[in-house]
Amino acid sequence: MDFGLFRSGAFTAPVFGIFVLGGATSLGFIVPPYFLEQVLYLEAWKAGLVNLSAPLGLVLLSKVSGRFIDRVGTTYLMMLGLITMAAAYGILSMIHPNWAPILIAALLLIYGFGAGLFVPPNTSAIMGAVGRDSQGTIGAVQRMVQNLGIALFSAITAAFIYTHSNAGVQGWMVGFREAWLFGAASLLVSLIMFVFLLKKDRHKETEKT
Repeated sequence: MDFGLFRSGAFTAPVFGIFVLGGATSLGFIVPPYFLEQVLYLEAWKAGLVNLSAPLGLVLLSKVSGRFIDRVGTTYLMMLGLITMAAAYGILSMIHPNWAPILIAALLLIYGFGAGLFVPPNTSAIMGAVGRDSQGTIGAVQRMVQNLGIALFSAITAAFIYTHSNAGVQGWMVGFREAWLFGAASLLVSLIMFVFLLKKDRHKETEKT
């Protein structure tokens, strides 16, 4: 792999974005079952159905997002996806013990919509930054980076929950809120990288003209 690719923001920002996406999505699969089963005493299969909301949203929006890549551009679509995901997690960071499962499902669905907007342009941007002969390697790197995000965020989420697990329901809620807030903040950091990239590209275009 040509590590010189990381000097380009057009490559680094999408790669960091897929790292955050993997991590933030794993967080969305860990916290809801804890909340639904430990706080609301929901049966496991019902908690599983709630968790399916995020992948459902991703599937529904991915095809639509793919169609708009040529019209809107990869950067704007990824930014819109990040904003949508961060907004959903931001609301979830205010989670309360009396929240209904349907509300959790709706917010996870919105997160999934954001992920669906983000994934197709992200893949397109990463592959477009390298030559055809390197796309196989970069595809493997993309998957590896996403898995690293999943592993790291899973560990951090578990730490948030475990730290407050001895304080009863209120302790659980603090851990859940911290985990959601961490996910939202990570998505916003990725968004800032894309904003910086967009400004940088515009500056280059201005210099050329």
